[in-house]
Amino acid sequence: MLIFVIQGAITLFVVGMIVGVLGERVKHPVSIAVNLFVIGLLFALGSLMNVEPGRPSGNGNLAWFLVIPLAALGLVLLYQLYAARLLRRFTPLALAFVLLGLLAHQAAGFDLQHARYRHLQEKAALIQRQTTASEGGYPVSLEWDSMHMNGHFFHLNTYLLFVGWIAIVAVVGLLVETLLRRRKGGALS
Repeated sequence: MLIFVIQGAITLFVVGMIVGVLGERVKHPVSIAVNLFVIGLLFALGSLMNVEPGRPSGNGNLAWFLVIPLAALGLVLLYQLYAARLLRRFTPLALAFVLLGLLAHQAAGFDLQHARYRHLQEKAALIQRQTTASEGGYPVSLEWDSMHMNGHFFHLNTYLLFVGWIAIVAVVGLLVETLLRRRKGGALS
């Protein structure tokens, strides 16, 4: 547990340094694209750590070390999207439609995740039936911290879901800010 605390502190320090060095450029579209690229690389790295059901992992589940950098980069992306000029140009009605589109994407993505998990369960059950412990088979575990779940947690769909949730929070924040600003402006006049 201490390793996660240390890694979290180091990650936040590095992200803070990056944001500090970038200053106002952190809102630039290129820095947003670079952040999205780095998040995508971390998801690809987690996917590369995937072990097919029925094969031993050997090194444990190292992909969970990617969660803290992903969370830190996600917070930076949230700030970048919230502060970006592109989203601020939308009217509240357009932001509401963007929010509906993002929510539809999340629903479709979760359905795809569920289908992938069912497929993984079927594959693990088939391997479990084909090999037994007496034959030297490897017991397949599909718990959330299992090596076999890396392929379920780190792939393109989960990358898009991750970025989508961050965009939803940014859009909701902008909608609330816009509505509060209008209410305050309406009360003054």
